[in-house]
Amino acid sequence: MTDIRAKTRECFRKLLEKKMNMDPDHVLEWVVDIEQGIYQASKDSKEAIGLEHDLDAEFVNKVSSKIHRKPSGPCIMTVKTKPFTKVYEGIRWKVYCALSTNSGADQLLDRLCEEKTFPDQLGGMTHFQLDPNCYAAKREREKVLEADKSGRIWKPGTGKHGIQIKIPYDVTEEYDEMAGKYVEKVVEVPDSMLTCGKCGMSKTTSYEMQTRSADEPMTIFAKCLCCENRWRF
Repeated sequence: MTDIRAKTRECFRKLLEKKMNMDPDHVLEWVVDIEQGIYQASKDSKEAIGLEHDLDAEFVNKVSSKIHRKPSGPCIMTVKTKPFTKVYEGIRWKVYCALSTNSGADQLLDRLCEEKTFPDQLGGMTHFQLDPNCYAAKREREKVLEADKSGRIWKPGTGKHGIQIKIPYDVTEEYDEMAGKYVEKVVEVPDSMLTCGKCGMSKTTSYEMQTRSADEPMTIFAKCLCCENRWRF
């Protein structure tokens, strides 16, 4: 076994010993299954297509520097990369966060204890499957909600510093007593309390999510409807 896989197992061993009340043999069984699942998911990943499935495989590339002094010109640098290791580490980090820092970490551990999910499956699971309340999952639901707002139209406008933006308007129907029928009205989306730092508009949406420990304040995720800028604080 390579050093990186051994370090991964040690990392998850410490995490499980901290989070779970399990005997050492059971912890070791989970640790082995989790790491093997991460390694298998790395091999199955689209990012690993065409790569040698060797965590020790190192590639050396020659690249020119982007910044250089004018008289001397760009210098050639040697860059060493481990592409398959990068894929493995990305999946490892996803699983580690899902079990430790994500808002649904406790629920995921409960699912493992109840055998609704198994340790060797974690590496191949999506962010949504690991934690339905995580940011990535929230974004997917946000996309669905945005698609459902078929009554919204956009008009071109100009924001701060001349930035080209789209101003949102909602198309609504109101009953006109004089005409005795419903008439269509186009109403500009009202401003919210948050202002976009990119375009200067206040037509924003936001939601809160617990991304840190329970005794710390919730994180606010915001999006500007005019320029699609996203930020959190």
